[in-house]
Amino acid sequence: MNKLGLFGTVCLLCIASTGSLMAQDAATDVPSRQETISVDLVATISAINPETREIQLTDGQGQVRTLVANERVQRFNELKVGDEVHATIEISALAELREPTAEEIASLGEAKLGVVRSGGTGPVSGSLAESVTSAVTVVGLDLISEIVTVLTVDGELVDVRAQSEENLRQLRLGDTIVVTYTASIVGSVVPVGE
Repeated sequence: MNKLGLFGTVCLLCIASTGSLMAQDAATDVPSRQETISVDLVATISAINPETREIQLTDGQGQVRTLVANERVQRFNELKVGDEVHATIEISALAELREPTAEEIASLGEAKLGVVRSGGTGPVSGSLAESVTSAVTVVGLDLISEIVTVLTVDGELVDVRAQSEENLRQLRLGDTIVVTYTASIVGSVVPVGE
């Protein structure tokens, strides 16, 4: 997958298709736009296979999902059938109409990962966050169809539909948009009977 990636392209599409494309950030004087999607999930552990580290989760609608806990998941042995898993997933994209910094150029497309785990006491819990920065260049503006075409750092052309002509009028051919994508999950397990 290219450095913009499927996730990045989806975030870019979300940014362009909602609200005003760019609003002035008073602190930095940089036109920017941030979109965030947050989802809360609750499921019950319906089966555990300690040999394969598979955890089967059933949500409130009866949908069943099977996840594999890799070796980084500590305290796996404390999980029990009937425990409730609570998770909040947040995905955001920040688009800024500016040139990337030297540091950003050096690390375009590289994921920065952060992990926090619960200690040996208290509920099993943890969080994970990942951030990736990419840059695209505006190479086409179609005011009639309200489409902006951007060129990714890998040379891929991506067409994005804007919400309005007003959004497109804020852009110029050759503009660079620095996009920082962030995804995080915070989860905890509530043991059976608590």
